[in-house]
Amino acid sequence: MLPIASRLASNDGTIKYVWRLGDNNTIESVYLRFPKHDSLCISSQAGCNLRCAFCATGLDGLVRNLTSDEIVSQVESLFEDQGPPERTFEVSFMGMGEPLLNLEPVIESIERLRSHYPDMLFSLSTVGLVPQIYSLAERELKLQLQISLHAPEDELRSQIMPINTKYPIAEVLEAANHYASVTGSNFYVNYLLLDGVNDSYECAHALVALLKGLPAYTRIAMYNSISEIDLKPASQAQHEAFGKICAEGGLNMYQFNSLGVDIASGCGQLRSAVVRGTQLVPRPSRRAH
Repeated sequence: MLPIASRLASNDGTIKYVWRLGDNNTIESVYLRFPKHDSLCISSQAGCNLRCAFCATGLDGLVRNLTSDEIVSQVESLFEDQGPPERTFEVSFMGMGEPLLNLEPVIESIERLRSHYPDMLFSLSTVGLVPQIYSLAERELKLQLQISLHAPEDELRSQIMPINTKYPIAEVLEAANHYASVTGSNFYVNYLLLDGVNDSYECAHALVALLKGLPAYTRIAMYNSISEIDLKPASQAQHEAFGKICAEGGLNMYQFNSLGVDIASGCGQLRSAVVRGTQLVPRPSRRAH
């Protein structure tokens, strides 16, 4: 089990765990309770070296990959603290790090967890590492693939996500489409709305043209502000207008609001270098459901 360096509770019921590793580094996981299922967003690396413009995790670079034991222990340590799952439970590789840069330990951790919890669901979000997506398609893991896109054309995406210079949009979507065809499942496209960057009507129409006809769900989300990063979330009005264009354009989409933003647990806010406070809040009682 992993020692808890900090346990922080959000006003919306989300709990952020800061785990201390054996080498004294820290990683973060986020426990989320939705109306019909529970989820744990876990980390696959301590830090990250991809330097996406909107993400706090990469501000300090990559410390190291996590072992499969450390990945599995995030889940087992949560169950030790909160009790075993009582309803549908999802493990989401959307925490710190790029899971496809630590592919084999991630796969091993999924196989180990599924052997103990056969009904457990899994999802994985990637910036779009093309060779690894093709490799993942052959592994028969039954997980939900999510692509962090955040721009509808290459020049803009390369500014936001430097990895795009190596794996441009067309190659990423081709790989994701292959994954969908091999596994028989849709994939998700995640798109954070950044004020004055990628939230224009032109971007919305371009996104429709890019994704229409693909076996994809498009998830539009608000950017979560980070003090060290000079980006701002789009307005609520722009968020709604962008989503309307996508929906009217025929995309299968929904708009997503991050949970736990008040304790820096929202998408893009996790970070290993700093433990934000040492308070270990009491374990909340499990809600009736």
